[in-house]
Parts: sequence; structure tokens; C-alpha cells
Amino acid sequence: MASGIQSHGVIEGVGRVDRTRAAQLNLVVVAVWLWSMVPPVVQRLTGPTGRASVTQEVPYTAAAAMSATVMGGLLVLTLVLVIVSAWRSLPHHPVGPLLLLLLPWIYLVLRSMAEGGGVDIRKIAYPLIVVTIWVLRPRLRDLVALGWVVVVTAALAIAFGVLIPEAGIFRKPSGEVIVTAKSDLPWGLLTGMFSHPNSLGQYLVIGLPFVTLIRRGLTRFLGVVVVVLAIVWTSSRTSEIAVVAGALVTLVCMAWSPQRRRYAVGMGLTALAGVVVVVPLVTTAYEAFTNRGYIWAVSRQFADAEPAFGLGPGWYGAIGSSAGNLGPTVFHGHNQFIHTLTTGGLVGVLVIAAYSLVAAWKAAARTRTTFLGAAFVAVLFATCLFEVSYTFVDNTVLMPVVAIPLAALLVSRREDDGEWDETPPAPTAYEPFPDLPDLDLPPMDLRTITQPIRVVGAGESPATWEGDLPDPRSRPAFPGGSRLRTRRSAAPQRHR
Repeated sequence: MASGIQSHGVIEGVGRVDRTRAAQLNLVVVAVWLWSMVPPVVQRLTGPTGRASVTQEVPYTAAAAMSATVMGGLLVLTLVLVIVSAWRSLPHHPVGPLLLLLLPWIYLVLRSMAEGGGVDIRKIAYPLIVVTIWVLRPRLRDLVALGWVVVVTAALAIAFGVLIPEAGIFRKPSGEVIVTAKSDLPWGLLTGMFSHPNSLGQYLVIGLPFVTLIRRGLTRFLGVVVVVLAIVWTSSRTSEIAVVAGALVTLVCMAWSPQRRRYAVGMGLTALAGVVVVVPLVTTAYEAFTNRGYIWAVSRQFADAEPAFGLGPGWYGAIGSSAGNLGPTVFHGHNQFIHTLTTGGLVGVLVIAAYSLVAAWKAAARTRTTFLGAAFVAVLFATCLFEVSYTFVDNTVLMPVVAIPLAALLVSRREDDGEWDETPPAPTAYEPFPDLPDLDLPPMDLRTITQPIRVVGAGESPATWEGDLPDPRSRPAFPGGSRLRTRRSAAPQRHR
């Protein structure tokens, strides 16, 4: 009985720990989202809006700057408290995935310090987030809160576009609405609290797979509709391509058997990463992909000056304020490979390539139990074709939808998702009973049993006896590992 009570206590303790970890994970997601989203919202409500440029940055208002400071302090405090509180019950976690997550950040920070760059909240947020996720070690399907914040972000952006169009629709710094031929809807391009419609679409499409984690069916459907509507309103071609990529991967997972889809998805994601590398290298026309061909060609020319270690994470900002700028609105390389090659060199490319491929094959391995990781990596890689989606020391607005799920994917193990590396062995003839609680029953004298007992074996005739039990050594062997089945007569006599 004592052992049963102890087992029940252990189960309750495990459940309590799981609930605590879930609450801590939700707190982390919300804190990271508030840090990345509150200052832009305050800026849209209190200050000038319009398209930012490298040479003419829209200044933060006092309220927006204050909110950035407060949210940054709140983020650091939250992450530190979660790490300290969860560390007390920290089980054995492999440090390999943590080192892989931190390696790109370490390299880029060292590269930035070599150029004389300082340290601020944007450069310390990523390692804090990664260590927190490593300590909590959530499964991807535990990131329900991330799905909710993506829906809230889409709803806020739509509200800006409908209620405050002067702040939520794409405009020049002068306030004039920017009209382009690519608009899918006649109401302009939705930016919401972001500076560019492509940035909003990129954020929403990367987070879209996690909206499917919302548990209520109708709420989940409405959430997906809201997010997709916001993506369509942005008219971001990159985001629309990413939606197609995620849908294709999901269809492959649904159509193929678990063993086949594992390798098919892994090869497909690897091929998609290869497309991100090859397309800018083979593009020669400057006007291709909305003038991205020009950005790629000029970036490669500059990267040739420092092929090994690149020009530093702040190079695009520096070149934008010089005579050799790529254009007034070019903040990055508009391709993850080109951006990494230019700012981090070949060493940076190798580091992030290892980081990306491990994530891709881990997501493919999880397709036996969940399609979420594969869909997430597919949309992430698709956005990397024409935008820069990874966030280590900059691009912090994407940290909720990029840093958190990537960290969760890399630190999780198969058993966390209910899947093991090896198939459990088939049941054998001998299966010991599990430990049962001691019921303190008196021992039963088997020699007092006088009713006939029939023993039926595989292919044997029923045998009966009365009185003393037979010698176990004289029992016939049962081929095929079949079990001994003992049946009493229709009205057996019970003894206590």
C-alpha cells in the first residue's frame, strides 16, 4: 500500500512540474512578444509613421523609447527568473543542441566586437531566450501561446489598417500612400505596426503553423482566417510562396507513410535550403525579383573584399549612410545566404548552414508524430529566399516566431514527442506483472483447492486432477511461446 501511495505521489509531482513548466513557457512567449511588439505599437500611436529608410530613420517618440526600455528590462527579468526557478529541477539535458544554438550568436557577436560594436538588449536577448528554452525543453506542440500571439498580431495589424489607416497602411515618410501594381486588395498594402508590408507578412507566415495548435476547432479556424487575411492584405509575394511551401510539406506528410515521409521531407527541406543558396548566385538581371538581383550582385562584389569573415553584422546599415549605398530602403541582403555571406563570410555561412540543416532533419524526423516542425522549417526557409529571417543580434522583431520555435525544435528529443529511436521489442511469452500496491491480504493455501482444474495448452488435450497440485516440472512445454491458461469450473469456490 505504501508503494502505491508513493507511486501516486510521484505521478502528481510530475503533473505539477509539467503544469509549472507550461506556465513558465507561456510567460516566456508573452514576454518576448511584448518586448518586440509594444514599442512599434506605441510608435504608431504616438509618433510619425511612414516608410523608413537607411538615411532617414523615423525617430522613436519619448513614449516609444520608454516602452522599449521597460519591455527590455521586463524581458531580462522574466527570463532570468524562469532560468533560476527551473534550474533547481533541471534533469540531464544534452549541451550539444545548446552549443549549436549559441554558435551563430557567438560568432556574430565576436565579429561585431571586432568592428567596435557595443552590447545592448538586442544582442543579449537571443542567448537568454535560447538558454531558457533549453532549460524548459518544451515540445513544439507546447507552443500554443505562440499561436495566440500570432493571431493577436494579425488582428492588431488589421485593426490599424481599418481604424487608423494613416498608421496601418504603407506610406512614404511624407504621408502619401504607396501604390504598387502587386496589391492583392484595393485598400493599399497593410503594414500594421511594422515598417514594411513584407516584414508583417514574413512575421505572420512564419508563425502561421503554430496557430494550428489552438485547441478549439472554431477558434483555430477563425485564427487561421485572420492570419491569412492579413498576409493577403500585405501582398507579400514571399509570404504567399511560404504559405504554399508549408502546405506542400503538410500534404506530403499526410499522403505518405511515416517512414517514407521522414526521408522525403528531409530531402525536400534540404533542397529548399539549396534553392536559397542557388537562386541569388545564378541571377544576373539587376531588375529580377523586384530589383533584388541588383542587391545580390552588389553585395557579392563587396563580400569579395572579406571572403572568410565578412564585413560585420552592421555593414548594411553602414553602407546605407555612405556614397556606395544600395538604395535608401535596403537594410539587409534580401536573401539569407547573401546576407550571411556579406556580413559573416564563409565561416558564417558554414555555421548557419549546420544550424539550418540540423533543424531541417530534426523536423523531418518528427513527422512520424507531428507535421508542425516540418511546416515551420518549410515556411522559414521559403522566407529566407527573398528576405532575412534568422535573428541572432538584429532583426529582433522576429524573435518570438523564429528564435523560440527553432530553439524548441533543436533541444527537443524524440521521446519528448512520444517517439523513440528504436521500435519497442515485440511482447514475449513471459511478461512480468507490474508492481502492485500491497493489499495486506492473508496468504492463500493452494492445497485446500479441491475443485477440478483444467490446464489447456497449445495443441494439448485438457487435463484434470484433484487434490495435490502436480509437479511443475512435469508440465508439457507449450510451443510458440503461448501462455498457460488456467480456467476454473463454472462455479469455483473462492478462498481467502
